[in-house]
Amino acid sequence: MHNNLQVLSLIQITALLTLSVGVTFFSVVGDLIESMLKRNCGIKDTGTMLPGHGGVLDRVDGLVAATPLFVLTMMLVFDSEFQVSL
Repeated sequence: MHNNLQVLSLIQITALLTLSVGVTFFSVVGDLIESMLKRNCGIKDTGTMLPGHGGVLDRVDGLVAATPLFVLTMMLVFDSEFQVSL
């Protein structure tokens, strides 16, 4: 067993719950925006790599919208563990 589990404070738990709602929201919004752009351009599929699935963009549009929010919030909540050094 690993003994490196961290006890979360109430603020961290609240931030993570808020994060889950925010990521879900941005994922759905990303999917809707991508669908709206396709509809406005008259395109049914964004590619042919995944026939019948609308293309690769249809598979990752929610991730593209939600990932930045997830990463930034995780960096704020667990700031000591997610330091980015360039």
